[in-house]
Amino acid sequence: MAKPKSKKNAEVFSVPDLFGNLVTLRQQTWVEHIIDPDIGHHPGMAGYENLVKDTIQSPYQIKPCTDNNTRFAYCSSPLDGPEGTGIHVLVQMDSVGDLRKGNLNGTVITSYDVYPNAKHHKLGTPVYAKPKMKDNGK
Repeated sequence: MAKPKSKKNAEVFSVPDLFGNLVTLRQQTWVEHIIDPDIGHHPGMAGYENLVKDTIQSPYQIKPCTDNNTRFAYCSSPLDGPEGTGIHVLVQMDSVGDLRKGNLNGTVITSYDVYPNAKHHKLGTPVYAKPKMKDNGK
């Protein structure tokens, strides 16, 4: 008889990013690592699951982590999030590859609101930036 899946390992969501890579957020990561007020690292993110999902599906920027070539930070608009300073969603891809080909699977390992002077993960030059709207004078 198969062992029932732990609720800790349950998916909060699993969505494609803008390139088609499948990105999953697990319950254990969301609760224990991110939002739990006693043991979580970023309790201010509670209630922002949809922003995390939206940031993966339609990021403002995607930046590689400089210390790990399979991790990427999906960045929201600088005006989003609990503090109105933007959020980063750090995704661990399952292998090294070109993110833009859309053939990778990833797991959210953390998400946090961005504070201007805080120490965050070291990020490189964006591999994607949302195109700026053209000002046509209207």
